[in-house]
Amino acid sequence: MYNLVMKDFKLGINPWFLAMPFLLGALMLIPGWIYLLVPQYFLDIGTEYFWSI
Repeated sequence: MYNLVMKDFKLGINPWFLAMPFLLGALMLIPGWIYLLVPQYFLDIGTEYFWSI
């Protein structure tokens, strides 16, 4: 039963989902972190649009 539950966790939960609270906590220690995150978001959306043309 334990192996079945662990297999379900490995298949159903992305490991980044478990690490994200720690990464966001470390990011909030940087002053002005939102100013780093917003341009990264727009660059990600922009490059996706650029390569789809």
